[in-house]
Amino acid sequence: RWKGRYEYAWKIDDLALYDNNPTPSNDLAIAFPKGASNHSTPLSQVSEVQLTTTVKNNGILQQNNILVKGSVFYNGMETFSTYANIPKLAPDSSLQINFDRNFKPKVVGDYTIIYEVISEESTDDMPGNNKALLPFKVSEYLFSKDDQKIIGATQPSAPGSDNWEAGNLYFIENPGYSAFKAQISVMSQDGPNGYAGSSVVVFLYEVKENSAGIISDETLEIKGFGTYTFGREDPFEIVEVALTDLETGAEGVKLAENKNYLITVQYPNHLLAPYCTLPYFYDYATVVKNSRWYPGGFGPEITVVARMEVRESTYSETTPIQLLPEESSYFSMYPNPAGESINLLYKGDGFTKITWQIRDLQGKIVNPGGTREIGFGTPINLSLGTLASGTYITEIKKDGHLLSIPFIKR
Repeated sequence: RWKGRYEYAWKIDDLALYDNNPTPSNDLAIAFPKGASNHSTPLSQVSEVQLTTTVKNNGILQQNNILVKGSVFYNGMETFSTYANIPKLAPDSSLQINFDRNFKPKVVGDYTIIYEVISEESTDDMPGNNKALLPFKVSEYLFSKDDQKIIGATQPSAPGSDNWEAGNLYFIENPGYSAFKAQISVMSQDGPNGYAGSSVVVFLYEVKENSAGIISDETLEIKGFGTYTFGREDPFEIVEVALTDLETGAEGVKLAENKNYLITVQYPNHLLAPYCTLPYFYDYATVVKNSRWYPGGFGPEITVVARMEVRESTYSETTPIQLLPEESSYFSMYPNPAGESINLLYKGDGFTKITWQIRDLQGKIVNPGGTREIGFGTPINLSLGTLASGTYITEIKKDGHLLSIPFIKR
């Protein structure tokens, strides 16, 4: 026996010998079928669904006069169909089919894309792979990549020093809408005991124009955020997180038309991201940040739970925080992001007295501030030297009214 540095052991099971090649003579198959860009898309943001699939000839004989069908069923009834013909397909070869007609849903409901392939000259020996079904939904308000069939939880093999992020990309088709909530989930190696009392931050990024499909710190801009502290939720339970506009401090994050948005959950290293195995071969789905961004996430067949609820921007679920009447635009903070300090500027008339303090995203007061008189054009310099890098909220009170201004400490 070999006694060198490397040794291998082979265990062979279910070995069979054949007199002839056991590969089927006729075996066409659907492979890499394209579904909708999301498992759930709000009706207000629906765009055309492009039907694309690959046809493979796994048999040993050439297949001729192949018919490929793409159809869409709505609530169990066929509402759309399109066809393509392949004159011939050699053994052990494949061909991608991009149908020349697309489908655009018009109503809320459950849909299924079905791809089918047959040869009009031969009977398939393996008919089970001649068809692929891909369900999706058109919802009232919800974006979702996952199909609600959570099978596990994961994280990068070597998480960053403090935390890591995972989330999903969504495209905003039409204007006049805001993101009001995220839906997320959590798990840990120790079950509920591992995540009870732990907090996560949800970030909503806008992908900048001319990013050429690149996901990086340079191509992303934070537009909103939310926080959530877990208690005794059940493992994999879905929880809702309210989103705050980073610029205005108001509920809901305004979304621009024809833009991609990335909603992520920033997990401490001991937490795991629940996921499903709905694959996305043609569209960006899950994106991961672990020291740097990974647009491919964990691979095309792992899709994390990071959902986004959008409604018309005029919608409000709660009574808004009473802001300074007609004066919120009189206050600003710069530079933002900030370094060791940040300036609070008043642009109203004359002098006014304010009370201010700074909170972190968990609501903890990290700078108790105080009461100051501030005048037009003369900024107050606020020291940030003791604060860790992250996102914070400056709360300003004047005459019993409250204004919240988010900022980022580098």
